[in-house]
Amino acid sequence: QLLFDSMYAYCGLHNLGGLWVWLQPLWQVFMVLAAAAAQDQHRSAVRQARHPTRPAEPRSPGTTRLPYVAVGLSYALLLFLSRRIALYPMGGLIVGAVILTTVVLLRQLTVVRDNRVLALTDALTGLANRSLLHTRLAASLDTARRTGTRVGVLVIDLNRFKQVNDTLGHEAGDAMLVGVGQALRAVVRPSDTAARLGGDEFAVVVDRLPSLDPARTVAERILAALDAPIVFRDLLLEARASIGVAISGPDAE
Repeated sequence: QLLFDSMYAYCGLHNLGGLWVWLQPLWQVFMVLAAAAAQDQHRSAVRQARHPTRPAEPRSPGTTRLPYVAVGLSYALLLFLSRRIALYPMGGLIVGAVILTTVVLLRQLTVVRDNRVLALTDALTGLANRSLLHTRLAASLDTARRTGTRVGVLVIDLNRFKQVNDTLGHEAGDAMLVGVGQALRAVVRPSDTAARLGGDEFAVVVDRLPSLDPARTVAERILAALDAPIVFRDLLLEARASIGVAISGPDAE
């Protein structure tokens, strides 16, 4: 699009109506390619939604770099055209193109960051998801082997959660899950990882433990934090949980 707009401006400045006629098909090609790209992204999103466990199809480095190559070529064309044209009005076109490209790149970086957050966190509670938990757990086990420490894993299951959903509705269940997530964040250390595994199951990876006792202490703190009622509209929900604790060792990962 930038290439086409540049050529359009060039033809307008030099009254090259004949060349403009030949440039019209370029605009049509651009619109077709833009529509095809949008359709391809839509198909990929639908495919990923239907099969969330299927890994995304990897893209070749050349494909991911293609937009940047196009931007570079467009700017090269602008610089070439500006050699024999005065700063006005060509300077305004160049400045506008730079601003537009900067805004697009900032938006792209924001989308990449947001997509990464969505891919690694639970959308409801904001805790880590199962994928991030396994990654952190593997890193913690590697550190434990090098430092001679241990790693604790706490698996938390909410009691009578199905009854809350059945009697008060899914909104009440979601409120309880959010409250449990807030309680976990308030209790665990910054170096630990609290995650929602799915449904009413949560887990916490406790790093750098000398023995089982600190992991048991963390479990007790979680149970104490869950004693506080969770406010849902005009109701007070009580979250009760069962916690299983496992700890790594020389013969037990």
